Amino acid sequence: IRDLSLTYLHDHRTAVHEHLDTVDHWVFASQSAADYFLRVYEPEPTRIEIIEHGATIRLERGDREPDETLIIDEPLRVAFVGMGWAKKGLDVVNQLADAFRDSTVEIHHFGDLKEAASPELHAHGPYDNEFLPELLHRAGIQIVLLPGAYAETFGLVMTEALVAGLPVIGARYGALGERIRAHGAGWTIDPMDPSGIQALIGRLDRCRDEVLRATRQAVAVRLQS
Repeated sequence: IRDLSLTYLHDHRTAVHEHLDTVDHWVFASQSAADYFLRVYEPEPTRIEIIEHGATIRLERGDREPDETLIIDEPLRVAFVGMGWAKKGLDVVNQLADAFRDSTVEIHHFGDLKEAASPELHAHGPYDNEFLPELLHRAGIQIVLLPGAYAETFGLVMTEALVAGLPVIGARYGALGERIRAHGAGWTIDPMDPSGIQALIGRLDRCRDEVLRATRQAVAVRLQS
């Protein structure tokens, strides 16, 4: 089976190579996405451009300051946003919800649940993207968690979190890691290390000044529609 798979990959790569010159312009939403492509293929460099996606929801952010009372004094509320299933990291989120039972940390979920959720998870159900920032604020969320164990090519949910002025926890690789490091608006993780994610959230709970710092960075990120 392995030999057949390698033969298929070789043939597929050869077929793509044969058509590279038929493409006038390659546009990627992040440098990391372009880098993954360039590991395999060698298009003409002058045909490659990075254009980030814009926000698909209203950018009515104003010049607001972070709510320091919410960040410093209230329970640390971390929201897993998106489809609730293993591919997006629901298994890890369930472990976190159970681990932080009877603590000053709450784990929330916004979105459809396709698989069983921990009874400790605060599930808010499906949402309209247009109103997500408002829903996150109403629930008192301070951090958005994106624990999917794959390389994002951009990360629209991260943009929605930034529209809400909220920092993000996301994979250290792919576009999430690239964007988090570029803006300083969050923290990177290994999605395959639930204990490491738990330890990070525990440290943030004990060091709310760091949450406030990242929140200010999130609010300062310039976004386009």
